[in-house]
Amino acid sequence: MDDTPLTVPPVPIPAPASAPAPAPPAATPRVPFHCSECGKSFRYRSDLRRHFARHTALKPHACPRCGKGFKHSFNLANHLRSHTGERPYRCSACPKGFRDSTGLLHHQ
Repeated sequence: MDDTPLTVPPVPIPAPASAPAPAPPAATPRVPFHCSECGKSFRYRSDLRRHFARHTALKPHACPRCGKGFKHSFNLANHLRSHTGERPYRCSACPKGFRDSTGLLHHQ
């Protein structure tokens, strides 16, 4: 037998499998407008303005007929129908009409 050391060629060792790439963060809706009173967040400035009226006693929309005040213009529009008698929301099953869609929904 021969006593010469046996040389073994280097065997490339594969690099360890890298950890999987982290998943991208879940898409969170942007809500850049925050109420300074309660901290609630909104996507749109108009929604924040409407919400903020809850924290104040202001009722900037006044009825020109009776002076009653409303926080939102759509509430004033519904109220004005009480003076005019307008009932644009009609029941499809009977002749009744309603000042707003909520009245019609409760009827049906």
